[in-house]
Order: sequence, then structure tokens, then C-alpha cells
Amino acid sequence: MLYIYHSHYFNRSENNPELRLCSATGLFHCFGDFQSPQCHSKHVINPYKSREERIIFSTWNFDHVIEKSRSIIPLVRKAIEENPNKLTVNTDYLFELLFEHLRRTESKLRGNLKLVNIVCHNKNPHNLGCDKRKLIYEEFSEPKELHRAKKIRL
Repeated sequence: MLYIYHSHYFNRSENNPELRLCSATGLFHCFGDFQSPQCHSKHVINPYKSREERIIFSTWNFDHVIEKSRSIIPLVRKAIEENPNKLTVNTDYLFELLFEHLRRTESKLRGNLKLVNIVCHNKNPHNLGCDKRKLIYEEFSEPKELHRAKKIRL
């Protein structure tokens, strides 16, 4: 099924609970700051409940666990500048880092975004990096598990 602009994250009637960020009743839970497994303050909101809660919900953010501007983009940019003709980007992994919310699938953690209350959004450097070997690799030295991944030549 095609999901346009990740609207399934906010759709309480989404059939697959793994894809949505809220419960079937519309409750959203804060995931806590990037280094915590959960929100210590237990922030919860239901923007479907009232106009006021929708306004408050607009202050919530998506926090990249591995930072987009400090880790992901500089890594891709540096790789392109150093070797512009012989690199391949694993677009599935790049998409996961930039746009997928953090969730457990098949006993594996996927995604890089955490929905957080503005109070829990830690703006300090995260000091976490993405797996360079999984994101960017030379054309003829790909790991075997990446052969099936969608790739784009730079």
C-alpha cells in the first residue's frame, strides 16, 4: 500500500499498529530523548480530543537519534567529495535514517526518528554516527547483504 507523506504515522485507524505512532484511541506517547529508551516524564497527548490538545501537539517534534545535520548529511557529502564516481548509496538505509520512526520489527530495531514532547527534545550533539559501511560503499566491494538493497550511483 502506498503511504503518502507518512500520514499513517498519525492515522489512528491504520490497520497495522507497527506503522502508526498512536494507539487506536489516538493517544501519542513521548519516546523520550535520544539516549533514553522511554520518556521519564511519561508525556501523553490525544490531539483528536480537542482543539487545545492539537495546538499543544504542534509543539511536539521528531528527533533524529542519529542526527541528520551533524552525522548523516556530512558523511554522504564527504564521501561524494572524496570519490565522486565510484560510490553507491544504500537508499533503503538512507531513507530509514531520515524518515522512519523508531520501532521494533522482527526483533530488530528499525528507524531513526523519535516522537518527543518539546521538553524531552535534547538539542545537544548526540555523538552517534550511522554505519558508513551500510550507507556508502564502493561499487565493487559491497557486502553480500546489500546486493538486494536499492542503490543509487553518485
